[in-house]
Amino acid sequence: MAEATPKKVFKVFNDPIHGHIELHPLLVKIIDTPHFQRLRNIKQLGGGYYVFPGASHNRFEHCIGVAHLAGKLVKHLHDIQKKERELSCEQIKRLSSDLASEQQTPSDATDDPKEARMEGKKRPAAAEKATSKKRKMDATLFSRENLQENETKMKKLCVQIKGLCHNLAKNLTENLQGTKAKIKKLCEQTEELCRYIENNLTENLQEKKNEVKELCAQIAELCHNLENPQEKKRREKNELCVQIAGLCHDIGHGPLSHLFEIFVKEKGQNWTHEQQGIKMFQYMKNEKHVAKAMEEYEIEYVDIKFIMELICGLTFSEQRIKEFENFIKDKCNEAKYKFTSENIEKIEKLISADSERRIEEFKNLRRDKVHETEHKFTSEDIESIKKLISEKADSEHVKERIKDFDNFITDKCILVKYKLTSKDIDFIKKLISEKADSEQRIKEFTNLRNKYKETENEFTSEDIESIEKLIGEKADSEQRIEEFTKLRNKYKETENEFTSEDIESIEKLIGEKADSKQRIEKFTNLIKDKVHETEHKFTSEDIESIKKLISEKADSEPKSFLYEIVNNAKNGIDVDKMDYFSRDCHHLGMTSNFSHERYRVFARVCTNDKGEQHICMRDKEALNMYELFHVRNILHHNAYQHRVVKAVELMILDALKAADKVLKISDKVEDPKDYLTLTDDVLKEIQHSKVQDPGISEAQLIIKRISKRSLYRFIGGKTFQDVDKLGSENDIKVKLETWLKELELKDVHLGADDFRVTLVKFNYGMRNKNPVDSLLFYTKEDPNTPINLSRKEVSYLLPEIFAETKIMVFYTKENDNDVTLAKDNIKEFWEELDQQIRSAS
Repeated sequence: MAEATPKKVFKVFNDPIHGHIELHPLLVKIIDTPHFQRLRNIKQLGGGYYVFPGASHNRFEHCIGVAHLAGKLVKHLHDIQKKERELSCEQIKRLSSDLASEQQTPSDATDDPKEARMEGKKRPAAAEKATSKKRKMDATLFSRENLQENETKMKKLCVQIKGLCHNLAKNLTENLQGTKAKIKKLCEQTEELCRYIENNLTENLQEKKNEVKELCAQIAELCHNLENPQEKKRREKNELCVQIAGLCHDIGHGPLSHLFEIFVKEKGQNWTHEQQGIKMFQYMKNEKHVAKAMEEYEIEYVDIKFIMELICGLTFSEQRIKEFENFIKDKCNEAKYKFTSENIEKIEKLISADSERRIEEFKNLRRDKVHETEHKFTSEDIESIKKLISEKADSEHVKERIKDFDNFITDKCILVKYKLTSKDIDFIKKLISEKADSEQRIKEFTNLRNKYKETENEFTSEDIESIEKLIGEKADSEQRIEEFTKLRNKYKETENEFTSEDIESIEKLIGEKADSKQRIEKFTNLIKDKVHETEHKFTSEDIESIKKLISEKADSEPKSFLYEIVNNAKNGIDVDKMDYFSRDCHHLGMTSNFSHERYRVFARVCTNDKGEQHICMRDKEALNMYELFHVRNILHHNAYQHRVVKAVELMILDALKAADKVLKISDKVEDPKDYLTLTDDVLKEIQHSKVQDPGISEAQLIIKRISKRSLYRFIGGKTFQDVDKLGSENDIKVKLETWLKELELKDVHLGADDFRVTLVKFNYGMRNKNPVDSLLFYTKEDPNTPINLSRKEVSYLLPEIFAETKIMVFYTKENDNDVTLAKDNIKEFWEELDQQIRSAS
């Protein structure tokens, strides 16, 4: 008990939004790292602080608030599930007792086996008289109306029991093992019996009814014992993982928050703060005190992976599906999809998935067994193992490969046809084999093993690392980790020697056929009949088959609703938004009418027909959910995308670009250690730099202008609905240059380089879609069934358009005359854009 006490000591934080909140000791360990502390120097609203003096809050406090809300929501949802399950079991038990105690019909009485055996036999006169009297009483008691009423009541009880059993079994989709599997089986048996009773009300059903009662009693008992220590521990660990994800979800943000992401992307890098957050989290978890705390609270590799998925909002399988959908987005011609061999390779890479596995688990094995001074393998053996490792490059960066591939096929596109040559096919096959080939490695490892069959095989740290890399090259396989753990436990208190049997075990782990190769074989079978010399042609059905192959491997146990708490990629309703809405409004002096507390009270988990669990909201709260996105839209209009904020951010972007040539700011995203130094202080670093360089001087001048409030001048802005018809931002810049050239004919001379055009997109979080359409609701009458609500069921006063884009034009110089000229003639620029939209329509 003394060892468990520290786990219960939570630290209290006084937050201006949520009041006094308690955080788990492991969260406190994460907070006390340089990786998290850097968030103190990253403003939540980036350049907004230069416009709104109250917007001084930072990512540090926001992340703590998100962790708090995530913990409250996930615990509430788990508690609701537990209470509903216990209540259902009690109701089932009570209703089954009522069913078993229902009176027998006359036909039931005459069909009694004991009475049937007495028929045809002579009975005493007294008995005959009593029987006659009983039948008269039965005839009175069970009149036609009473019979119908009795049958109706029995049928109603059966329907209620069936419904409760069905919902109970349906909501047990998570981790269906042991007790849960037994409960589900008993529920199915009970449903079957109830159906039989419903359809055979005229038979003698007492035995069936007693059986239903007995089954329901077993269900109630199992449900009562469902919250065993192991189940409770698993649930608490999931809750802790969700809180960690909430705490670390913004750990990848750069200086001035989203502004830095725009800067990096304009430098040509495909970078997001979520991806950087994953990288920083992996770097942070290796901190000594964090690693020790994670070990203490039994946060294992599978939990680390789960946390990273929560930060992204999608499982790794769903991420691959999303990449695939983006990949084929421009390749659709009605129902035909045509790919080059490089396309096929990218699909196969997505199917095989990344394989960074077992390394950390194997380190524990190595730590227990290796003595650095023992080298029973010769140098030739070590070189052989190294050769095995280097034979197959372990390619992990799927998104980078997709980007490279997209660049490769750009010049091969003719309308929607993508030609492929035999050379392309060979290139695909080579890339496919990068991860799938294991036979050669196992063959060579077997030769190495045979050398030591009759001796004891001791492995040094170099040998362990070699085997570790061999295992890491293969795709994921849960069994390998379990078998290796057993192998490790075998030697915990003994010398560090591997027998020939152990070598065979390792060989099996290395060469085990993983799901990725099986999926590649399936994909090969899918495409083998679709190759026509230089084209692969797929129908829509083929594309769905490919998606199935990509997502076939389960990345983690089913717990889909947990992915909707921190970063909800399905509809955008998550605790991240709820915290920053409340926090931003508080510091901006604005009002938010959305209540996250009310959301939490009415949120519950429902299971759909596919067995997927989702967070659902009470139907009467639909307007409150629209208010959530309305608040988001108002904040973007009045604060985040305010024209002065945009002017400041454009100036900061220009300063970062100018200084990047010398300070290499954008390159720091590659190394987590360098990224630790990137905070809002980067502007001070530029301002006080002693480097003599034109770029630094230009950046310093821009920063000085910001401090003097000599900002870029706003020339004008206009809102468009169909801005896609205008093309990209670069296309609009070309239009601006054309307009400026036309002004020269009027003796109005303005330089195109002196203007900035920016597109500001306003929406409800899902581009032009209604996010509430993706939200599931439940009713008071049927709280276990998820439903969708149409607009008419909510209100006729809802918005019909959910996206718009505002084009803003800024002047970068300080010439007042040019500003006046530009403002006087900007109307012609807007007319040209309107004309282009009308022409496109």
